[in-house]
Amino acid sequence: MSDINGKDNESAVKHVVIVGGGFAGLYCAKALASVANVRVTILDRNNYQQFQPLLYQVATASLAPSQAAFNLRSVLLKQSNIDVRMTDIISVDLPAKTVTGKNGDTYSGDYLVLAAGSQANFLTVPGVEEFAFPMYSPNIFGRG
Repeated sequence: MSDINGKDNESAVKHVVIVGGGFAGLYCAKALASVANVRVTILDRNNYQQFQPLLYQVATASLAPSQAAFNLRSVLLKQSNIDVRMTDIISVDLPAKTVTGKNGDTYSGDYLVLAAGSQANFLTVPGVEEFAFPMYSPNIFGRG
């Protein structure tokens, strides 16, 4: 494999670890897909991406589920330098460029991209955080 300067050097391949398969993580991976001396690993707790603002249209049968969610691996199928792994990241070591998953799996790279998503903003409205079920919640039937 050739590096940026055209020299054959396998050690010149850089590894980019992307935490999050949402819009930012996927866009970053797709931008790096055409770079010859880059290997990318996308880490996400799900093997799919969903566009949550369209979920109400899926619920009312205005859209098919496939129009609001899609498999990450299928989008990146033709990108041989991108690997998608399912894991729930619980810690990040920025100086070491390493992340650790809930099951003890560890990933490190030359570069670390943190695109883990968002959290619901309750805008300091009293009672909302305690009693509302945000669309971002992994467990809508209770806290924790």
